[in-house]
Amino acid sequence: MREKRVEIVKLGLARKLTEEEKKLGYEMLFDGTDLSKWVGDKVGYTPVNGCIQVTASYGNAKNLYTEKEYSDFVFRFEFCFTKPGVNNGVGIRTPQGVDAAYHGMC
Repeated sequence: MREKRVEIVKLGLARKLTEEEKKLGYEMLFDGTDLSKWVGDKVGYTPVNGCIQVTASYGNAKNLYTEKEYSDFVFRFEFCFTKPGVNNGVGIRTPQGVDAAYHGMC
């Protein structure tokens, strides 16, 4: 039987894995300070006050991707719009270089 690897992202104030999460193989993809485990648009997506802030223009083709691709995972995150009328989302299983809104799972 293949071992299932579990991955995690925690954004915002909860930036530490519990001992149980570490034992289960969880990985912190964002620690609140840098985007070292991410590739793509690191100008339009930046760490600000412990969160990933998006300043990328609406409708541009630039995205932020995890550096590694994951097969089986648990994805936990906090999400907040700071302005009315904004539109953003999370695309999973999205190949790099394509529009995340139309490829993969959103």
